[in-house]
Amino acid sequence: KNPYGEAPITSLQDLGIGSVRIEFKDSSEGDQTPTDGFSFFDPKIDAYHASNIEILMIIDYSSLAGTPWGSSDASAWTAFSEKYSARASMIATHYKGKISAYQIWNEPDLVGDESYKPYIPSQSYGKILKKAYETIKAADPTAKVITGSFASGNMNYISQMKSAVSGIIYADAVAIHPYGQRAPDNMPQPQWGFGNLS
Repeated sequence: KNPYGEAPITSLQDLGIGSVRIEFKDSSEGDQTPTDGFSFFDPKIDAYHASNIEILMIIDYSSLAGTPWGSSDASAWTAFSEKYSARASMIATHYKGKISAYQIWNEPDLVGDESYKPYIPSQSYGKILKKAYETIKAADPTAKVITGSFASGNMNYISQMKSAVSGIIYADAVAIHPYGQRAPDNMPQPQWGFGNLS
């Protein structure tokens, strides 16, 4: 729905861009097939796939209704994880062979503010990631599973996430958002940004 965020495939090819990142949006409940999301995204996914452009699809708080925003209640997140993994399975089954990788949530370690609260308690996120990994791999073994892009710089979050599921990160890769953080050699300058990427 954003014309600036949907460049023509020919433009992507001219620029040599070989992959795109899409956030799957649908507001139906977890046990309902996301028909509105599928009807909107199907032609776009088909066009990218036919043009050999790889797709990283984010499944997050925009992908189904019922996120327990701001809750520290583990039972609320456990109940949500059932709906979330069912939605992930539906999406991976529907797009089998067309999606290169799925990103599980976006910035789960970021507490946020009143308008944006992506945070999931670390141990609950570890369990959600494990369940989503297993359901996606069952639906489409060729697809990669990526962690939600971490944004806080708090490495304890990842350690706690792992401890909830026998010390394993259930993902093929770990994603980070380095926005505003300097490269390890303090590029572009020591005063720039709000932290060091290392």
